[in-house]
Amino acid sequence: ARHLASGALVESVEGALDRHGVDPSGLVIEVTETALLSEVETAASQLGRLREMGIRIALDDFGTGFMSLATLRSLPVDAIKVDRSFVRRLDVPDERSLVNLIIGTGHVLGLSVTAEGVETRTQRQRLVEMGADELQGFLFSKPVHPDEIVDFLAGRSVAGSGAAVT
Repeated sequence: ARHLASGALVESVEGALDRHGVDPSGLVIEVTETALLSEVETAASQLGRLREMGIRIALDDFGTGFMSLATLRSLPVDAIKVDRSFVRRLDVPDERSLVNLIIGTGHVLGLSVTAEGVETRTQRQRLVEMGADELQGFLFSKPVHPDEIVDFLAGRSVAGSGAAVT
């Protein structure tokens, strides 16, 4: 939120990309609803500039803040991420309906939808049936140490990764 409000986010990201030789198209910046709502116009301007560089923008923890659909529609974002608190309660019909609504809203707005916190095969199945574009969570892997990421991505065994399902 501070970086967005200060107007320095774009320059900070640009500098990091240049220093490390990273292709901007390989980067996704996740911003929470609350970070965006504090300074919507400044945030939208900064995020728009990042998107022009080829960086994707994801709205993290979607559904936990107070963003209106009009605000969401006006923001330069590529994806929304359904908060894990909703995914955790998919067995409750009202919660399942909310997740379905969030996924549908994202798709109507032309956004990709990622569900966070997927821990069971049942959650995975329901979210796939609802049309979530991407899933993430402990069902797929525990966090992997940076020194082990190459082995993990190559499919080699990594201590403690807990990789379970593709």
